Amino acid sequence: MSNPTQSNPQSSERNPLVETHLILLIEDNPDHQLLERAALEGLGAGTKVVAVATAIEGLEALKQQDFDLVVADYQMPGMNGLEFLRTLNERQITVPVVIVTGLGNEQVAVEALKQGACDYVIKESGYLDLLSSIAERAIAACRTKRQLDEARCQLAGSEQRYRELVQGLDAIVWEADPTTWQFTFVSQRAEAILGYPLEQWLTESNFWVNLIHPEDREQAVRFCQAATAERRDHEFEYRALAADGRVVWLRDIVRVVCENGKVASLRGLMVDITKQKQAEEELNRLQHVAA
Repeated sequence: MSNPTQSNPQSSERNPLVETHLILLIEDNPDHQLLERAALEGLGAGTKVVAVATAIEGLEALKQQDFDLVVADYQMPGMNGLEFLRTLNERQITVPVVIVTGLGNEQVAVEALKQGACDYVIKESGYLDLLSSIAERAIAACRTKRQLDEARCQLAGSEQRYRELVQGLDAIVWEADPTTWQFTFVSQRAEAILGYPLEQWLTESNFWVNLIHPEDREQAVRFCQAATAERRDHEFEYRALAADGRVVWLRDIVRVVCENGKVASLRGLMVDITKQKQAEEELNRLQHVAA
């Protein structure tokens, strides 16, 4: 039977304006429960403790809400601390657990750590102060891990959105070594625009230089070399030879990336402007005829 100090798990609600520590305390001894609850509530005004008497009640409480920490006695009726930890693992419930065990049960404490407990406390003189310290440390570690996990999820989502954006552009997004001009990244649109497989872009030396139309090659290379040496972003146009022999006009927009005062990489965007050039040529032809 639960003792009179037991709280209703549903009654402990988090205040969104105050950082709270929500702790589940599982202890069947009424006197120990009172002492341990007081020690845990001493962590600060934002600390709320839900106290139950058995592991079964603890599992039910974990179904109803999320806790920052579980403090569980080893000797509990119906299910001991190690069985409680195994049940958490089987149900894939992720929450830091501190096991409290009696003096002489050090081997139990070691086994609890193997089962996934984040720490343990032995009931001896001064253990309540130690319990507070360990609980505070466990909560801080849990919060840090949660923040890291959230950051990783956000980063993964951002990277996915970036990849979708890059691959969706009707242009060739690229990155290259500033000295050798060896491509280190090329978006998939490169195959559609010029016909060469991505592997050729990434593995063939002098691919970019050989891609340029012979009549534009020397001027384009010299211009890019000079702008890179000056660490200056630049933009230029040239003709490229597609895999099927077509001549494709490209506008290459290049960003010079510097790190520690040195050029680290080149990143750019090749835009197919062939139709624009053809329209300009047709306009010039018509103007010449009209003249």
